[in-house]
Amino acid sequence: MLQNARSFATSGARLQCLLALLLATACGQGISVSPNAEPLRIGFGIGDSAKGAGLPALTDLLYAESLLSREMDGRQTERLVTTWRWEDGGRVLHLRLKEGVQFHDGTPLTASLVAESLRATVEKARNSSGVGFEHVTAVTATTDDTVTFTLTQPDMFLLSALSDRKIVHPQKPDIGTGPFRIVSRT
Repeated sequence: MLQNARSFATSGARLQCLLALLLATACGQGISVSPNAEPLRIGFGIGDSAKGAGLPALTDLLYAESLLSREMDGRQTERLVTTWRWEDGGRVLHLRLKEGVQFHDGTPLTASLVAESLRATVEKARNSSGVGFEHVTAVTATTDDTVTFTLTQPDMFLLSALSDRKIVHPQKPDIGTGPFRIVSRT
């Protein structure tokens, strides 16, 4: 069993390295895209289970970003936000968005769009046993660049849950802010 765990960890590390390489090559400064450029096509040849689980996870990593990210030691770090702060004994969380971020269609990333996108997540969590959003009573845009969460009680899992949630345009779920954009789903 320990050998299987090591094998799983090694294959997971390989996937992380592959994703890091893909992201590093896509995030270079001054890249221009030729009008004749071919889209990147990613395929898995390992059966239906990869289509149901692995491929959507990989796609999400490439076209959409989360508000926060997790370091290797588990600490939260900025992704689409520059800062966050807790108030009212851990019952109010303010997230300040980075300036100048745009969705792939050119729409600016605003607090109102992020709040709208996250309200659906909160609603789903209330109707399931999901961890991280069950104590959230409101997600609001308090300024153009600040999203505020109001909770019934402090929740140590909220930041972690935000690290797992990718932000997409609320009316266009295939439009994100990541280094790649979805051209088609086939």
